[in-house]
Amino acid sequence: MELGDRRPTLEDVAQLARVSRSTVSRVVTGSPRVSPHVRARVERAAGDLGYLPHAAARALAGRRDDTVAVVVVAGEREFAEDPYYGRLVSGVVDAAQEAGVRVRIQRTDEAYLADVPALSGSARFAGTVLVNVPHQLAGEVTFRDPRHMVSLGRSADPIAYANPDNVAGARTATTHLLAAGRSRIGMVAGPSDNSCSTGRALGYQSVLTAAGLRPYVVFADFTAPGAAAAAEGLLHARPDLDALFVASDLMAAGVLQTLAARGIRVPDDVAVVGFDDSVPARCTAPALTTVTHPVEQIAAWATLTSVSGAQPGSARIFPTALVVRGSST
Repeated sequence: MELGDRRPTLEDVAQLARVSRSTVSRVVTGSPRVSPHVRARVERAAGDLGYLPHAAARALAGRRDDTVAVVVVAGEREFAEDPYYGRLVSGVVDAAQEAGVRVRIQRTDEAYLADVPALSGSARFAGTVLVNVPHQLAGEVTFRDPRHMVSLGRSADPIAYANPDNVAGARTATTHLLAAGRSRIGMVAGPSDNSCSTGRALGYQSVLTAAGLRPYVVFADFTAPGAAAAAEGLLHARPDLDALFVASDLMAAGVLQTLAARGIRVPDDVAVVGFDDSVPARCTAPALTTVTHPVEQIAAWATLTSVSGAQPGSARIFPTALVVRGSST
């Protein structure tokens, strides 16, 4: 089999050994559900190709669990409508395929978090990824094995976490608005107990304070209707605003609706910048200037790290960048 310069994959091993990809995955993770002669054939093919399984898959050897649990605290409608969650699932699934593990996704409300099998100890998983679990709420849960848990966004202190560089991204967005000649810049932030939201608010505030300008922040949930209502209140209090930084693209879509209903032109009267660089940023009119958020990459890293094991309390911060479109120029 000719591979060129690329690294051999599970599919390559499966093809050479004449077995399914799932069979190769079971061999890699040490599952007993493979006959000795098939295991030998797979191992011989892997050796011939020089295949080295991902560290996360190797960490599963000798363990009986082969599933990563993804625990998402979100309302049913929010989970269905926010493109963030589709991107999250895409990153998780790709990483799970690489590691040879299965995925179990459970959406829950805050009130039922402690009853989720991955956290209650009623089921054992290779790793657990936490999404939107607030610090205070996470502190009320007894974690069975923090080393195999990773949170998207800072959560309880023992849990490793991954984030985009929220502070730097918000600084870049706010600096861009200042450079465009805007001086009365408001912000529609996400929930006040969400670490990504508070990080973005901190970055925005730091730039305005350094410039000798007053910040104007209102908090909302990560939904378009919530942001639209928050923007309505902010504009009622400060009708002279000439720019808005919004904590997510989906929220920014709601803010644009509020501006349109008021007859406010974008960007002529008010410039708008979002955060995420997701589908809504490319579908609004005008198209939305935004800060990139590598959701798929972060979710993949969290998935693999939850399986291979993380240093408790450690953090991985992913860089962001500004994408300039019509809403701010």
